[in-house]
Amino acid sequence: MFNQTWRAYRANAAVSAKIMFIYYFIPFALFMSLILFVSYWIGLLPVFNDFSTSLANVSNIDELGLPADAVRIAQAQSVAQRLLISAIPVFIVGVFFGLAFLFISFFGLAALIGCASRVSVISYSNAVKVGKEIYWSLMGCFALLMLMAFALEASLFIFIFLSAVIGSLFGSIGGILFFLGSFVIGGLACLAFFGRLMLAPYALVIERSGVMVSLKKSWTITRGRTWVIFGFIVLMMILLIICMLILMLVLYILSLSLALSSSDFEMGMISERVLVFEVVSQTVIQLVLALFITPFVVYFFKQVYLSWDKPRDTKGKRMFK
Repeated sequence: MFNQTWRAYRANAAVSAKIMFIYYFIPFALFMSLILFVSYWIGLLPVFNDFSTSLANVSNIDELGLPADAVRIAQAQSVAQRLLISAIPVFIVGVFFGLAFLFISFFGLAALIGCASRVSVISYSNAVKVGKEIYWSLMGCFALLMLMAFALEASLFIFIFLSAVIGSLFGSIGGILFFLGSFVIGGLACLAFFGRLMLAPYALVIERSGVMVSLKKSWTITRGRTWVIFGFIVLMMILLIICMLILMLVLYILSLSLALSSSDFEMGMISERVLVFEVVSQTVIQLVLALFITPFVVYFFKQVYLSWDKPRDTKGKRMFK
């Protein structure tokens, strides 16, 4: 399966990178540049640093009631109001253009998943055509999956809370062990449940079916393979973590070459050099994710779907065409 994924990835690497670069990376870079420009234009960074300084001054107060302490508190409140007023334009711009980035970048993902799922060798024009065809249905599928993920997360929090309450009845050590065990079991169960539905986008594209039908198809073809798909998810996460660690190491070495020191982070303050470096670092990370990691993951789970979407010879199992 990995060999097939690698061959498909290599054959379509240029077109996949072009799709993700145009519809994901460029909008992301423009979005970050706009946020940075608005922040500089309204002077958000100096206000934030003043707020950090005022909080540090307030935290050094030993006893309340002195006139100097009242002045410090008043200054902190004034700076907090300035920070809130300055952050409002950045928040509005972030929400508006963040939504625009979401819809544009999702089109790139739809084009990549759609064309990669239907043909072995993709082209940019066909990818755009398929992306337009499946855009809203695929967005509905992902939206429903996200709602399920939020519901599972809420259920997990409730389960963990109840486990902590019950675990407290067993004493300190027993309670901790009971809590950790419940956390691990609940997390694995949620991940396994979600894993059985993650092939739904491929079913939607390949079978040209509706959202609910694709979810049912994903649930059906992963029956008896729950821990296999769980292992695939964990494997992809491990590969992603390794790639991110290597990339962060390179960025850390770059920060040393730029002579970024601990003085740039004193008292929670952010210097302009640190802010620019963080923006550039996030941009580089998103570039690697968009051009290399995301296409590979798309081709991998496409191969998983195609290899599993076959008739099963097991007696009593439903046969697929």
